[in-house]
Amino acid sequence: SGVTVKIRGAGTTGYGRALVRRAIHADVDVVETIAHARAASRQTQGKVTAVLDIGGQDMKLILVQDGRVVSIELNEACSAGCGAFLQAMADQMGVPLEKFAEIALSAESAVDLGVKCTVFMRTAVVGAQANRATREQILCGLCYSVAKNALEKVFKITNPAVLGDCIVVTG
Repeated sequence: SGVTVKIRGAGTTGYGRALVRRAIHADVDVVETIAHARAASRQTQGKVTAVLDIGGQDMKLILVQDGRVVSIELNEACSAGCGAFLQAMADQMGVPLEKFAEIALSAESAVDLGVKCTVFMRTAVVGAQANRATREQILCGLCYSVAKNALEKVFKITNPAVLGDCIVVTG
């Protein structure tokens, strides 16, 4: 369309960062957790205390203090709440993924789907549908369940105070 773009720099992150850096001649590669912490710190003017990264296949909890990563935890088994699960639930409910949050936020209340692995979560959704919960309530319930699953089951947070006052969710 006649537009000229000049790329002044490029960086890579994620599991394939080094390979992609070499392939595209990027300037830098950054470990994914560090990239998330730096971005969260910049977006919150340095106030971020925890970053919960919900990826397609895994979750990471990054604790930050004074702009520096002090702890990183990665889930190893449970994928309930990861991106692939949420995509599957959106598909099951006939909701485009890009509308998931908008629809969930429009709910007046959330269905309690509990904190379970993906197999049982699907069953809980079917049960909620049978009990005439709205699509909005179910999607809102999934949002709560994802957060609770990540914190309570995956990362076993017993005292939410360890997360601090400024939690950023990415993914």
